[in-house]
Amino acid sequence: MGNLNSELTIPSVDSTANVTLNDVVGNKSDTHDGTSIMAFLHTMLDHVHSRSKVYPMMKVGVTITSSSTAYTLGAAATIVGTIQNLDNSITSNPSGTVTRFALTGHTYVVGDYVTLVGVEAGQLGTWQISAVSDANHFDVDTGTYTEQTPPGDANETSQDVIPRDFDIHHLSIENLSANAIYEIVLYDDGVECGRVRVTKNAAQDGTTNIPIQTPIMASGSVITAKASTENAADDAAILTIFYHTY
Repeated sequence: MGNLNSELTIPSVDSTANVTLNDVVGNKSDTHDGTSIMAFLHTMLDHVHSRSKVYPMMKVGVTITSSSTAYTLGAAATIVGTIQNLDNSITSNPSGTVTRFALTGHTYVVGDYVTLVGVEAGQLGTWQISAVSDANHFDVDTGTYTEQTPPGDANETSQDVIPRDFDIHHLSIENLSANAIYEIVLYDDGVECGRVRVTKNAAQDGTTNIPIQTPIMASGSVITAKASTENAADDAAILTIFYHTY
């Protein structure tokens, strides 16, 4: 009998062959994209121990408003994935390989991620914001700097994103405007990914945190929310998501 280790074949990362025991067990490099035992364990480890995050971060949450018809969902509000047109203004280079873009009233904070489209090739892609000099400019370090002036034709855009796969664990629902039962629905690129109910009565201050369970969502997903209440009125709430990445 030969060396047992030499006779074992290590499966490729996230193998889906499912032909041998090796495929079923997987290898230590498997990710949450796989179907092996190791992939599932990797997913569970991230789910339990990845650090929690909030969005929006360090700023006011997103207002969602119900329909004026009782128990009818109102318009969708974007939580993550708002697309904004860059200003028709020449870029600047604060230092090194940093590019400073102009975007009036952007509301970004340091640590946010944005995907830039329609800009010079060296600035295309997803970047973390390294500095915010004011409400009309933000900096990203793209590793290169090329002076450019977006022509203002709406083809040069900045979209806020979560840059890794993620799921949502809790909602912070703030400033409920009326005494009512609220039903809040989250969507991942237009497909429902979770739903919760909360209630505000006269004894409450209008703020609550509630758990929610969602599937794992792809990096760059656009997360929107809708709300309904039992009132025939445009009731409102401010929403923030608690999430973690994989």
